[in-house]
Amino acid sequence: IFRLLKLPVHGVRALGTAAVDMCQVATGGADAYYHIGMHCWDIAASAIIVREAGGVVRDTDGLYLPHDVASPFSCEALSNWSVCPQAQSLT
Repeated sequence: IFRLLKLPVHGVRALGTAAVDMCQVATGGADAYYHIGMHCWDIAASAIIVREAGGVVRDTDGLYLPHDVASPFSCEALSNWSVCPQAQSLT
C-alpha cells in the first residue's frame, strides 16, 4: 500500500464500501480500485456492474474471480483492459 501511495497519481479516494468504489470505476469516475482482504459477497453485485461497463475485475495476481467464499482475497477493478498492464506492475 505504501508503495502505491508514493506513485504520482491524480488522486486517491475511498467513498465507503467496496461496492460504491467499484461502481465509481464502472461509471468512469476512477480508473482503478484496489482492496485488500475482502470476501466475494463484498463485490458480487458491483463486479457484474464493472464487467458490464467494459471493465475488468480480478485479484491482484491477475486471476479472475470467483474465489472460495470462505477466504478473504485482494481485488482490483479496472476501468478497461488498457489499464491492466500498468495495474499489474503496481501490485
